[in-house]
Amino acid sequence: SGGGDGGGGGGGSSGVSGEPQESDVVRMFAALALANLSSCAASQTAVCEAGALPVLVGLLSSSHNADLLEKVLWLLGNLTRLLSARRQVVALGALPALLPHLAHSSLPVVRHALRLLRNLCHEAAVHPAFVGVGGLRALAHAPLVDPTALRPLQPFASPESSSASSSASSSASSSA
Repeated sequence: SGGGDGGGGGGGSSGVSGEPQESDVVRMFAALALANLSSCAASQTAVCEAGALPVLVGLLSSSHNADLLEKVLWLLGNLTRLLSARRQVVALGALPALLPHLAHSSLPVVRHALRLLRNLCHEAAVHPAFVGVGGLRALAHAPLVDPTALRPLQPFASPESSSASSSASSSASSSA
């Protein structure tokens, strides 16, 4: 008997504050459609020329719906593969709006926020602006997790070394 929000981890709150507003659902599906369409440079250019960037950057600071933010960040990540889009997104004030999403409780939001940040930081001119808005502090506090495995990443561990160490530990425990 859940709501129609896809089981998005709400619960516990009374009223409609935990439910996505209808306008958020519409925006989420629009962003998802545009994200799917923006997989190639020609489509990315068309989406940017249609005026999507100011709306998307505005949603970064105004929306608290994790599903919507995930789709918006995904779309911005696709669009900012283009140099012109990167420059426009930064000029629209995306950096300060992006920073809170680096520590979001939703791992897909964090993953897409980090991808967008990576794209934006391809522009050397962005580096001082990123530092100036507190980006290094926000990035230092971003969760270092593997969103596909939902476990902490093992820095400097390659798949070969971790499988070798697990087989060594299993053979050591079987010989004991």
